[in-house]
Amino acid sequence: MEKDKIYFLKDKYWVKNGRTVELLCPKDKTPMREVKDPFRIVLDQYSEVMCPDCGFEYKFDLPFNTAKQDVARLLDAKKYQKMEIIDIDGIGTPVLKKKVSTKDDTFFASIQINESKRGPQLVIYAGRKGLKTKSQLFITPETKKMSFDHKDVKPTDIFTKVTAEFDDGSVNEIKRKGLG
Repeated sequence: MEKDKIYFLKDKYWVKNGRTVELLCPKDKTPMREVKDPFRIVLDQYSEVMCPDCGFEYKFDLPFNTAKQDVARLLDAKKYQKMEIIDIDGIGTPVLKKKVSTKDDTFFASIQINESKRGPQLVIYAGRKGLKTKSQLFITPETKKMSFDHKDVKPTDIFTKVTAEFDDGSVNEIKRKGLG
């Protein structure tokens, strides 16, 4: 959420100050206040708000605090949609996912870490943009292996050389023919 912004949501103007959400009058942008009838029971399922400046009113079919909490959740959801997802409890599900592009935008690469029965596995997807084919590289630290999906493009059609160096010092490499 950006500071000093008014959000138009559910046909009303709202502002968020820290954790507090306020409804603004559509005429003069004054924060509105709830109107409480002294004879109304606390359990009522509706509320009324009015502008203390011009008297403009809104009626809600739920308690005003609930309406404000709903708006706060919706505003936070916009922020959450941009966040990176790290799933640490699934099997074979991404734990980490990153995308990388080249400067000239010719190639793409997407890297993710999956948790599998054999432990964490690094998966690299790479290819030329615009083509439906890609290369898939799999690096499994537990078994100290690097492999690729033979049904897809060979990694050497995309990369000159790919090297995986493991914690015990062992190295696994895939490189184009003719490289020293």
